[in-house]
Amino acid sequence: LKDIFTYVDKATEAMLAGSGAEYRETDHIRLSYLIEALGRTRYEPATSMLKKYVPKREFKLGIITRASAIWALGELFDGKDNPSLRSELWDRMNDMSPIMPEDYLVRFSCALALGEMGYEDSVPTLKQYDDGMT
Repeated sequence: LKDIFTYVDKATEAMLAGSGAEYRETDHIRLSYLIEALGRTRYEPATSMLKKYVPKREFKLGIITRASAIWALGELFDGKDNPSLRSELWDRMNDMSPIMPEDYLVRFSCALALGEMGYEDSVPTLKQYDDGMT
């Protein structure tokens, strides 16, 4: 896990420092799987790195990797209170602005993460986006 984290952290910093164009779709898919492994195993040292994927302004990080990182945060914060993270996830999930709304996959991952966190105050927000699958 430490090697996976080191690899993903290095790629994250490189994407943030670059234009984002140097990473192909296949690179983002590979990173997505590695990020999900960090979440699935609840590798806590990855928390601060994963939080870099939440803000919408980080387009360089890619949609699929952002969605995976947000899902992984839900796994890491299962049963742990983090009001600022919940607020950020609510903002991302509710961003349906007419100009450049948040990507659907990112919004869906926010709903999954909020559901995983299991806080009662998230229920009204989650119900607002219930598409009949629950």
